[in-house]
Order: sequence, then C-alpha cells, then structure tokens
Amino acid sequence: MIASKIDANLRIRRVRTEKELEAFYRESGSYAGQVRRPILDSWKRSPLDVLGERTQRLPDEYQARLAWEGSPLHQAAAPEIGKITQLARETPIVATLSDAQGTLLWTASSNAITKLAESLNFFPGTNWSEQIAGTNAISLTMAEQRSCTVFSAEHLLPEWHEIVCYAAPIIHPQSGQMSGILNISSHWLRYNPLEETAVAHLANNIAQRLANDFPLAELEIHVLGQNRCMFRGAPLHLSTRQLEILCILIMYPDGTSLKELHEAIYGDTTVSPATTKTVLTQLRHLLDGQIGSHPYRLLMPVWADFVALGSHLRLHNLTDAIKLYRGDLLPCSTAPAIVEWRHHIDAGMTNLLTKCKSPQTLIRQAGHLLQTPLLPLLREY
Repeated sequence: MIASKIDANLRIRRVRTEKELEAFYRESGSYAGQVRRPILDSWKRSPLDVLGERTQRLPDEYQARLAWEGSPLHQAAAPEIGKITQLARETPIVATLSDAQGTLLWTASSNAITKLAESLNFFPGTNWSEQIAGTNAISLTMAEQRSCTVFSAEHLLPEWHEIVCYAAPIIHPQSGQMSGILNISSHWLRYNPLEETAVAHLANNIAQRLANDFPLAELEIHVLGQNRCMFRGAPLHLSTRQLEILCILIMYPDGTSLKELHEAIYGDTTVSPATTKTVLTQLRHLLDGQIGSHPYRLLMPVWADFVALGSHLRLHNLTDAIKLYRGDLLPCSTAPAIVEWRHHIDAGMTNLLTKCKSPQTLIRQAGHLLQTPLLPLLREY
C-alpha cells in the first residue's frame, strides 16, 4: 500500500515536470515556471541545440582508458569502486566517475540496466557538461559545486526522463578544488531522497584519499604565470625551450611533423630543424621515451593548466577559470604557437570578466587575480 502510494506520487511528479518542460520549450526566455531554481537556471544555460540531435561524441576507447589510468581518481576511488561494483550486482543502477569537466572516466552498471545505460551514452570518454548534454546531475554539480539530484523530466533531453540521477563533487581536501564527480543513476520510479546523501558520502571518502599535491596525470604541466612540471609525481626541471615543445605537443594531441613543430617554435627565424630535433631527443630521454615520432606526439596521459583553462573558457566557467589563471602563458616565449594561445587565453579571460554581471562574484575571486595582467579589469567594478 505504501509502495503504490509512493509510485503514484512519483508519477504525478513526473507528469507535472514534463508539463513544465513543455512550457519551457514554448516560452523559452520568458518562462518562469514552477521547477526548482537550480533546474530552471540549468535549462536556461543549456544550448537549444541539445534539444534536437545529441552532440555527444562517441568516445575513443584507448584515449578514455589512458585518461582513467592517468587520473588521480583512479587510485583514490579504488575502495569505493569495489563497494559500488558490488552494489551494481544487487541493484539496478549505473555508476560513473567523471573528471572536473564532466568527461566520464569510469562506469559500471548492473545487468538489469545495461541496455538503458548504453542507450543513454554512459560510456567513458563522453562529456556530460551543460554545453554538450544539457541539464543532468553531473552538469548541475559542476555548476552548483555541491551534490545534486535530477529527477526524470528535469533532464533536458527527453530520453533521460526514464532515470533519476544523484551526483556529488569530489573536492580535494587540500586545494578545495573539484577533482571529479561521482554519479549514480537508476530508474525514476526508484527515486529515494536519501540517495543523494549516500552518494555525497562516497564522494567524500574518495576525496579524503586524494594525496596532497597528487599529480593530475602522469605528466602535469603548469605554465600560466608559473613554470612547474611533474612527471610521475616527481618534479621535472625543464628549460623554457623544452617547455615550449611540450606545450606545442599538447596543442597537437594527434601528432605533428618535425617541420610543423619547428615552425611553431621559430616561425620564419632562420634556425636549423636539427636544433628542434636535438631538444626532442633530450625530452624523450627525460620522459622515459614517452614521445612518439612520425608524427611526434606524447604517449602518456597529460594535464596542462592552459588546456584546462581553455575548457573552462569554452564552457564559460568563470570561477574555475579564475582559479586556474595565474598569469600569461609562458610570457617570455616568442614561439608563434605559444603567442597565439596566449592571446586566445587573454581574450577569453577578458571576455568572461567583462561580461560578468555580478560584482560580488568578482570580489570573491579577486584574490586569485592578484599579480596577474587582468587585475586592472576589476577596478571597473
């Protein structure tokens, strides 16, 4: 009797939310509605094209595996993954771990829900940010920086109305930054308000196992206002030219020829390509042979602050962008490829700051902009 009453209430809630979503489709920007404020804000932030053809790209399984193996969450989450995997054997759920940008790193699902999980694109390598997938628990957690639940028709995409999702951020205990997101999904009729708390507890357990200064990938590069490189958890001291070449190789993940790499560093300056090849040989030795040739490319998981910042700029994530920005990209470099990226980053940061409608937000983040070239922009507020 109690179960049937709960089912009836959930069905009423789903129908009511579907009507609100239909009204949002019709009225768009003028819609006020009765849905929860975080859901409404997410609907409005999401691009309209996600309502039609899904824009998630199919994952590259090899790259997705490298990303997972190189993630600091891989080791930190191991004990919880064992618990979640056991839970998936007993309960119809889909569990995922994503990075801080919403890209899935690991997934597990029970046999009873595997087909549904596959139909909804629960694959490592797919991205669940609002810009790609619209409103969902992962994207909402990215925006809200706290645990969130998205029920049935609160999802912007209609095919996800069959599920309820609970997600929680994995916050690094030392840095305070979001390192990833844990999400557990099940059929919408299995909604339980206590599940969000349970997922938040699991996420916190993972966070507590993130080591201080734990590397973000096998190769970790910081070149925004500071030059710091970590290789397999140990500091790696590189020259400016070596950092330039690493950055350019990161800019071309599919690889580049020696000629293209040489031009990206020297432009029209008359320097022998043999100079670039010599530095590449030195780097390959320092990185334990993890640079391929024909084309030249990095063969290991890499995290670079300027690439992460570029992702935040594309997604208009002001808070996370400000936290990453510590100054110009390799300010002493005159390499054409570096200069182009530097201008792109500066233009993107300037655009985000000038379009911010909340002086309070900028005031809260002012400390992160101290000693950076963008600090004068705050004086306008």
